[in-house]
Amino acid sequence: MAELAVLSASVKAIVQGPLDKVISLVNKEFSLIYGFKKDLEKLRGSLAMIQAFLRDAERRPVGEEAVKLWLEKLEGVAYDADDVLDEMNYKILQHKVKLQKKVESKVKIFSLLSNPFSFNRELAGKLKDINTNLKRINHEANEFGLQFHIRDVDADSAAGAVFSHSIARSRETDSVSVDPNVLGRDNDKSDLVKTLMRSRDEVVSVIPIVGMGGLGKTTLARLIYNDERIKNYFDARIWVCVSESFDVTKLFAMMLESLTQSHVQVQGREAIVKNLQKAIGVGRYLLILDDVWNDKADKWDDFKRSMEGINRTKGNSIVVTTRSEQVASIVATLPQHFLRKLSEEDCLSILKARAFPGGEVPRELDAIGKKIAAKCQGLPLAANLVGGILRNKGKSEWMSILNEGLSHVNGDENGCSILQILKLSFDHLPTPAAKKCFAYCSIFNKDFNLKKEQVVQLWIAEGFLYSNQGSDVMEKTGIKIFHILLQNCLLQDLEKDIYDNVISCKMHDLVHDLASSVSSAKGRCLALSTSSEAPQNLLEEKERNLRTLFLKYDVSHQVLLEFVLLRVLNLEGADLVKELPSKIKKLTHLRYLDVSGTQIKVLPDSICKLYNLQTLRALHLHGSINKFPPNFHNLISLRHLHFYFPERFQMPLGIGKLTDLQTLSCFNVDQEKGRRISELGCLNNLGGELKIHNLELVNDADEARSANLSGKPNIYKLEYYWGRNRQGDNQDENVLEGLQPHPNIKSLKIENFMGNEFPLWAIKMAVKTENAWVLLENLVEIELVQCERCKEIPMLGQLPFLQHLKLEGLTNVRIIAPSTYGTDYYIGSSSSLCRTIWFPALENLVLERMPSLIEWIDFPDMPSSSTTASSEVSFFPRLQNLTIISCPHLRTVPRKFRCLTCLNLMGDNSILPLSSICSNVFTLETLRIFGLSDLTCLPDCLFQNNPKLAHFNMGYCSNLTNFASNLSGCANSLKILEIEHCDSLIELPQGLHTLQSLERLTINGCDSLRSIPAPECQGQGLTSLRNWEFAGCHGLTNIPGEALQFCTSLESLSVKYCNELVVFPVDLQKLPSLICLRIHHCPKLDMMPTVPHIFETTGHK
Repeated sequence: MAELAVLSASVKAIVQGPLDKVISLVNKEFSLIYGFKKDLEKLRGSLAMIQAFLRDAERRPVGEEAVKLWLEKLEGVAYDADDVLDEMNYKILQHKVKLQKKVESKVKIFSLLSNPFSFNRELAGKLKDINTNLKRINHEANEFGLQFHIRDVDADSAAGAVFSHSIARSRETDSVSVDPNVLGRDNDKSDLVKTLMRSRDEVVSVIPIVGMGGLGKTTLARLIYNDERIKNYFDARIWVCVSESFDVTKLFAMMLESLTQSHVQVQGREAIVKNLQKAIGVGRYLLILDDVWNDKADKWDDFKRSMEGINRTKGNSIVVTTRSEQVASIVATLPQHFLRKLSEEDCLSILKARAFPGGEVPRELDAIGKKIAAKCQGLPLAANLVGGILRNKGKSEWMSILNEGLSHVNGDENGCSILQILKLSFDHLPTPAAKKCFAYCSIFNKDFNLKKEQVVQLWIAEGFLYSNQGSDVMEKTGIKIFHILLQNCLLQDLEKDIYDNVISCKMHDLVHDLASSVSSAKGRCLALSTSSEAPQNLLEEKERNLRTLFLKYDVSHQVLLEFVLLRVLNLEGADLVKELPSKIKKLTHLRYLDVSGTQIKVLPDSICKLYNLQTLRALHLHGSINKFPPNFHNLISLRHLHFYFPERFQMPLGIGKLTDLQTLSCFNVDQEKGRRISELGCLNNLGGELKIHNLELVNDADEARSANLSGKPNIYKLEYYWGRNRQGDNQDENVLEGLQPHPNIKSLKIENFMGNEFPLWAIKMAVKTENAWVLLENLVEIELVQCERCKEIPMLGQLPFLQHLKLEGLTNVRIIAPSTYGTDYYIGSSSSLCRTIWFPALENLVLERMPSLIEWIDFPDMPSSSTTASSEVSFFPRLQNLTIISCPHLRTVPRKFRCLTCLNLMGDNSILPLSSICSNVFTLETLRIFGLSDLTCLPDCLFQNNPKLAHFNMGYCSNLTNFASNLSGCANSLKILEIEHCDSLIELPQGLHTLQSLERLTINGCDSLRSIPAPECQGQGLTSLRNWEFAGCHGLTNIPGEALQFCTSLESLSVKYCNELVVFPVDLQKLPSLICLRIHHCPKLDMMPTVPHIFETTGHK
C-alpha cells in the first residue's frame, strides 16, 4: 500500500477534478440544471472541506492505518462524484446539440441557454447519496483528529485515476536514443569494442555486461552499438530488448523487425528463421540483447544453436545486458564484463550538468555537491535524478535535500539507495497532478516509447488536468508536466523533431517500478497486450468501475459495453478488430478512443453521440475509412482528430462547428457548403501540422482569408496543395495571397502552385502586419514543388534558422539570382568587423528537376552600405548535404562550400557542377554520381582534395571510359567503392590497390571492362577488403591472382554473369578469412577453385 503522503496526494488530485467541475456547473450552467443548485453547492462545500483535511493527512505518520482506510474510502466517493458530475455534463452537452439542430441563422446565441430542464430522478438521487457519503467522511475526519487547513486550491493540481495493471511487463529499449551526461564509461566502452573486434575464432561469441539497476548497462550497450568502429566492422547490427519474457520465436521476429524496419506478420518459427537468415546474409553481425532475465539454460541453448545455424561466419557477436550473474554465467562464452560504479567525481559532474545545464555552478555549492554526490553511491541514474531535483535551486534547497531528503540513503548493494532517491524525486514533484501523471505512465510497457502528444491527451481524458479556464489550458498544463518529469529525470532519452519539438521519451525500468508502486485506485484500469493475459473472470466480474481499457486483441461487443464508465478505450494495434459496435454510444463518459492499426473501415453514426469525446485516433488502418458519419459535427468536445485524409477524401460536414479542435492534420477543400475552406476560420485553436488540399477549388483571396491562417499561432507546419494536371490561372496567386501564415510558422510547403509569380508575402518570406513586414524568421524547412510557372525563387537567404530547403519541379526558373539571398543577415554589426551571412543555418539543399536552370550565382554583389574593408561575407556556412537531380543545363554553381560532407549528382546533369564543386571542396565524406551521360573521366581533384572521403557510389554514366588515375588522397579513408552500369568503362585505376581502408568493392554491369589491375608494388594489396563483387561484366576475361594475393581480410567473393571470364585464380588458400565464394553463370570458366576452409561455395554454370 502506498504511504499516506502518496495516497493523500493521489486522493487530493482525484477530489480536485469533481471540485472544478461542480464550480463550473454552478457558475456557468445554472440555467440548465434547474433545481440542483442546492445539492451542487453542498457538494462544492464538502469537496473543499475534504481538500482542507487532506493537507493534514499528508503530514500523518505512515503507520496510521485508520487514516489510510479513510483515504481509500474517500477515493471511492470522489470517483463516484466525478461520474455523476460527468453524467450531468453529458446531459448539458446533449441538450446543446439538440438545440443547435433547431437553431436557424437568425436565432441569437443566448437563446441556446434559455430553456431550462430538469435531470431525471435517478441522477438526483445519486447526487444526494454522494453528499450524504461526503458528510459522513468529513465527520470521520474530525474523529481521526485531522486538522482543517484552508488554502486556495490550485486548479492546475487536478488529478484523476491511476492504474493498477500494466501492459506486459516487457521492457522496450532502442539503439538510437541520446543519453545525456555519459561520464566515466570510456574505458568500459573501449575494452568492449576491442573485445568484440578481436573475437574471430567462434561463429558466435557472447559477452555479458553485468551490473545492478541504474548503473547504465543499456547506456553502455548503446554507446557500443553506435560506435563508428563497430558500424564499420559488423555488416549487420541488431537491437532487441528481451526483458522477462524469453520466447525464442518472438526473439527471432523482433530481430527480423529490427533488421527490416517492418512489422513481421504472424507466422511459424521456420518461416521467421529463414527470413532472418536472408536478412542477415553472410557478413558478420552484432546482436544486442538488452535486459535479459532468462535463467533457463535450455532456452538459451535453443536460441544460440539457431543463431549458429543462421550464419556460419566466424566473428559474430552477441552482447547481453543483465542484472543477474546467474544469467551471465549461462550465456557467456567470453569473460563477463562487470560494470562498476562511477567515481564520486563523475557523479558530481553529472549532478552539476543536470542542476545547472549550460551554466556555471556557484562555488558555495561545491562542498555540498560533493556530499550529495557521495550519496549517489556511484549510480549515474541516481546522480541524474538528484541533479534534476536540484535544477536551478539555491543553497538552502541543496542543504535541505542533503540533510533531509537524502539523510536515510545508505550504500547497500541491493538497490535500496536508488529506490530511496527515486522516491525523493517523486516527492519533489510540484503538484498532485504531476504525481498522478507520473504514476499513470505505469500503464505502458517498461521503457515504452512515450509519445508526448498522445500521453498528454490521455492525461486529459483521465481528468488529471481538468480546467475551464481556456481552450488549450489543459494541453499547456500537460506539456508543462511532461517537461517537469523530463527535468527531474523521471523521463529520459528524449527524441526531438527538426523543429526542436520533443516528440517522445522513455522511462527507466526502475523509475517504472516506482510509478507502479505509487499508483492507487485498484481495479479502475486494465491493459492487456494479448488475449492470454485476459483475466478469467473478466466476463463474470464485469468491472463496472473500469475507467481505462487498453486492448491489443478483439473482444466481444457485449463485454466492451459492460464498462459504461470508460474514459479511455485504446484498441491501437488490435489488428483483429473489424468494427465498432453501434451501441458504443452507451459509453457516454468516453473521452479518448484509439482505433489505429485495426481493420475498421466504417465508423458507426452512433459514435456521434459521444459528446464528451476529446480525442479520436484512427491512424495506420489496415483498411481505409471511406467517409465519416454525417453527424460528426455533433462531437462538440472534440479536441484532437488524428486521421490522414486522402487527397480526395470528403471532409466531415460542418467541421468548423468543432471549435475546440486543436489537432487536424489534413483539410480537403470542397465547394459544398460545410466543406469549404471557411470551415477552418472558426478553428483558431488548431496547432501542429496542417495540410490543405484542393486549393484550386478556392475562388479568390477573400475566401482564402476566411481560413484565418494568420490568426493561428499554434500551427508550426503548413502545406498547401493545388490539384495536378491543370492549366491553372492567376487565381492561384490570389488564393496564396490570402493564405498568409502566422509568423510562428516553422515549416512551409507549396506544391502545384500555377501562378506566374509568388505573392509578396511569399517572395519576401515575411507577413504584413498593421505597421510593418515581419520576417518569417522561425522557418526551419521550406519545400517549393511543381511551381512550374514561377520564374523567380523567393528571398530565402535571410532566414536565420532555415536548415532544409527543397526546390523541385520549378521548370521555369533559369537563374538562382541575387534576389534569392534576400536582405543581408548581419552578425556583429556593432563592431568594426561586419559579417554578412546568407543562408546562415542551411544544412540540406535539394535542387531537383529544374530543366531551365542555367546559372546558380556564386556571390551576389555586396550592398553599398556593406562594401567596406572590414566587411566579411559568409555563404552557406553550414551546408552539409547538397543534392542536384536532373538539372541538365546548369553550368554555373558556387565554388566553395566549406562544410559540405555529402554531394549527390543524379539524373541528366551537366558535368560542370561536378568539376566546379569538387575542385574547391575539401570536406567530402560521401559522393554519389548517377546518370551523368557526358562524363568521360573522373577528375583527379575529386580524390586528391578530399582526404575524408569514405563512400563513393557511381552508376549509369554511359560515356565514362576512365576512372581517376590517382586515388592516393583518400587511400586511408575510402571504405566503400561501388561502380554500376558504366558501359564504356575500360579499366579500373592502377592505384586501386593503394586503398588500404577499402572494405567493400562492387563492380556491376560494366560491359567494356576487360581485366582487373594487379598491384603496382610488391606487397601492395587491399588488406582491409571484406566483400568483393563482380556482376554483369560481360567483357571481363581475366582476374589475376595478384589482385587477390594480399586480400587477407576478404570474407566474401562473388563473380556473376561474366560471360567472357576465362582466367580465375585457382589457388585461394592464401585468403584465410574467405568464408563465402559464389561463382554464377560464367560459361567459359573451366576450372573451379577449391577452398576447403570456406563455408559456402556455389557453382558457376
